[in-house]
Amino acid sequence: NLSLLVRVPQQIRRMEGRHHFDAIQVVKMPAHLRYRRLCLKQRLRRMRTQYQRGRDQMIDWVMRYFPAGTRVSRPQGGFMLWIELAEDFDTLRLNRALLNRNVQIAVGSIFSASGKYRNCLRMNFAAKPSVEVERAVKTVGETIFELSATQ
Repeated sequence: NLSLLVRVPQQIRRMEGRHHFDAIQVVKMPAHLRYRRLCLKQRLRRMRTQYQRGRDQMIDWVMRYFPAGTRVSRPQGGFMLWIELAEDFDTLRLNRALLNRNVQIAVGSIFSASGKYRNCLRMNFAAKPSVEVERAVKTVGETIFELSATQ
């Protein structure tokens, strides 16, 4: 039936995003769905690699610009590094000092109902590594050194 052959591609185009398929559409769609699934898998693989590189770059910068003895998490998921500084360091003071330098961190104590983790902070690595991001990490490190010297 010629009308059926002409109508099916139009129906396939119209049903993008719908979940109702009739028998003839199911025959036509699997190649399209397989292609979309393959594209999604490839995109996710590229994104995962990019975010892992960003995470590793951020860890390298923290280890380069922060004081010796700084500990950094290596998260398998998410976009935040958990950074632990010297036991007596106060990240609330650090955050106040960074406000004047247009850099923002998440102080560790906001992640504890009892106020623990005052020496810890979280830093986001979701942004693509850039000179500006490196400069911000370096600013945090320099500020940590300055505040440690005045304690």
